Amino acid sequence: MAQQISIHMEKDLECSCRRLANMWTFGGSLSKLSDLHALQLRVDPGNFQLLSHCILSPLASHLPADFDASTHAALDKFLAAVSHHLISKYR
Repeated sequence: MAQQISIHMEKDLECSCRRLANMWTFGGSLSKLSDLHALQLRVDPGNFQLLSHCILSPLASHLPADFDASTHAALDKFLAAVSHHLISKYR
């Protein structure tokens, strides 16, 4: 089970990173991923905020010189946007 979660997380992160290249179609490109999380996997929407924190914390601890306040704010804003689109199918 842990291996399946790890593979799924890797796919989610790859998808999110690909979205950085084309921010104008951000919401539409995450639609399938949102459907998957809401309708098939039934992930609790509160977990996306926890995931954002779990991504930010290791980055801050492993890259202290590069992870200044502006980098933190930008990544937090990006992850919040991803989370927002992923929970959009829950309403």
